Amino acid sequence: MKLNPRKVKEACWGYLFIAPLVVGLALFLLYPLISAIVFSFCNYNLFTSPELIGWGNYAQAFSDEVFWKSFVNILYYLVSVPISIFLSLILAALMSGDLKGSSAYRIIFYIPMVCSSIAVTFIWKWIYAPYYGLLDSLFASLGLTAPLWLDNVRFIPSMIVIAVWGGIGGNVLLYTPTMRNVSRSQYEAATLDGANWWQTFFHITFPAISPITFYLLITSSVGTLQEFTRFRVMSGGVFSESTIVPVWYIYMYTGEYGYQFGYASALGLLYGIILIAFVVLNFIAQKWWVKYDY
Repeated sequence: MKLNPRKVKEACWGYLFIAPLVVGLALFLLYPLISAIVFSFCNYNLFTSPELIGWGNYAQAFSDEVFWKSFVNILYYLVSVPISIFLSLILAALMSGDLKGSSAYRIIFYIPMVCSSIAVTFIWKWIYAPYYGLLDSLFASLGLTAPLWLDNVRFIPSMIVIAVWGGIGGNVLLYTPTMRNVSRSQYEAATLDGANWWQTFFHITFPAISPITFYLLITSSVGTLQEFTRFRVMSGGVFSESTIVPVWYIYMYTGEYGYQFGYASALGLLYGIILIAFVVLNFIAQKWWVKYDY
């Protein structure tokens, strides 16, 4: 069978263009994943040859109280996602109308999304700081004593405030044009039928924007469950059972806890399975509330 030189040339150029992506996936995704699976069944500290120990690391993970406490902390922190989505819906509903200066408001809300995560976290650390922080100074000017915002009791709620503040802008940016694209005729028909604002919102607006809501729920939740930087910076790098989160805890076993790469791999894979299960359950549940053909 004679090969067509033109098709061969096109195929070679095609493979050449996708080569960087394929090589990148192989080096930075496939190889690390396979290595983590192998090391999770080994006692491996980076400086000695891996020693096969079977399911020992996983058995240790299931009985690791600190790891599961970190999981409880991150679930508590996950409350920031529905709060952020709810507030974004309200703001987007206001700005999708004839609110003056809505474009300026969208820019203001979006600023946290384009700022460095580390820089923003340090700003909030100054806001929460005792004795000289912004909130402490505000309370002092009112003759009140400010609580310790970053103590063991208030640390997660304080982090939730930061997450909500930082997440609203991107949500509003997606919600506002989506709401404006909802057919006006549906609103007019609802008005003629005597529907009030809440009925219109829950029976017309929310179903129309439910795909965007589902997208934000999945992406925001997965990002929140992988949070690490903010917690490490806000706590000053010193963790307790009230501040530790899973990714940070796994990271500790790659250095500060003696380079236990085998156990860190097992924790990482176990947590990855939990994240996959979370996403799968949300995709299953979407059929009851997400309307793609609205």
